[in-house]
Amino acid sequence: MGFKVTKMLQVIIVLIFLNATAVNAQQPPSDDLTLENELNNLEQSEAKKPNEEPTAVQDEFTLEQPVVSPDATSEMNVEGEPPFLETLEQEYALNGFSMGLAMSNQNYNIKASINNNNISTNLSSKSSDIQNAGVTGRYAILPFDKVGSDINISISSSINHESAGISPITSYKGEVNLGYAIRLGVNFPVYILAGLGFELIKGTDIEKILNPGGSMIQIGGGFGLGKRISIEASYAYSEHRLSDVFIRNATLVAGSGSVMDSKTAVTSNIIQTRLSFNY
Repeated sequence: MGFKVTKMLQVIIVLIFLNATAVNAQQPPSDDLTLENELNNLEQSEAKKPNEEPTAVQDEFTLEQPVVSPDATSEMNVEGEPPFLETLEQEYALNGFSMGLAMSNQNYNIKASINNNNISTNLSSKSSDIQNAGVTGRYAILPFDKVGSDINISISSSINHESAGISPITSYKGEVNLGYAIRLGVNFPVYILAGLGFELIKGTDIEKILNPGGSMIQIGGGFGLGKRISIEASYAYSEHRLSDVFIRNATLVAGSGSVMDSKTAVTSNIIQTRLSFNY
């Protein structure tokens, strides 16, 4: 009896094992195994495909890279147009310091009268022309088509004083001018100058007639030859007071009670030229 029961139990266990094996064989694989298999299959199919040509959509959005010449520069150059920036020499007719030579022709006109007992005696006289030669220095800022300025200092000595019968004369002149310049060519500026000045006259004989210091007014113009050379011509009018020596001698000659007229002066008409070398 016990043997039969044991045998039956063995048969039941075998049947249960076989049944479980069959059920497992019928179940589908898990999701993870299925996804892995699909990825493997996709990679194998992609590897077997031949190389495909780019689609039309890709061609439309493909941008060509610009071809840059090895000689190209970063600056934009428009053919036929001048450079955007100009040099200082092109922007200014005069700019900075300059040195040069000065020549002038000057006369001295005495305007004086003396009263004695209501009798007026005219003492006016005019000297011969005195020619002077010297040097000049200047600092100028004179742009094109704008108002500029000029400071000029000159020193000159008389060269024909002997023929005039007087001792040598030395002249010191300082000028402050306003100016305006235009351009007639690339290297041909033209400008005008006008302003006020001061004149100092030194000399043994001339100081017996006038006080050394006097005011001056001038006007003139010039032009450039290239960038370094300027030529100018100007007219100046100066005025000095009569010296105390002249007034004293005149009253002594006229007699006691004589009075010098208050409207007295020594004026000069000055024609001057300059040749300047600009730095």
